[in-house]
Amino acid sequence: MFKIVKNRTSWRTVTFNISDEDGGGATEASIDIKFRLISADELAALPAKVTDVIAQSDSNTMAIARTLDQIIADWRGPVGDDDKPMDYSVDALAVVINNVDGFASAARDEYHRARMGEAQVRLGNFNESPDGGPPQAQVLQ
Repeated sequence: MFKIVKNRTSWRTVTFNISDEDGGGATEASIDIKFRLISADELAALPAKVTDVIAQSDSNTMAIARTLDQIIADWRGPVGDDDKPMDYSVDALAVVINNVDGFASAARDEYHRARMGEAQVRLGNFNESPDGGPPQAQVLQ
């Protein structure tokens, strides 16, 4: 059965590189992001929203964060200087964007892969079967 679900979401792992402190290379890092899989109409309207967001933002970083906030619902993984988890917010997203080159483009690319249905199995995207059988795909809302 094929079921149309409004307000779909999908947890995906966004992977990116961060420079080593000694400048000798890069380390792969990742953040699990819960994307809002917006409709095709909403996606088509996003560029017009971006123009408004840029006009209302005091920096390029905040404009990018507010734009990505349209498709990001939550995250798991980032910690602050105090080693405590950072709750998702547009301000926290701006901190990551401002300090991690390539994060915004990696998030955008992973979002498009999620929209196109490219496989990336995430534990949170499956439920156990009610009859004790193998896990079944969860209809995300």
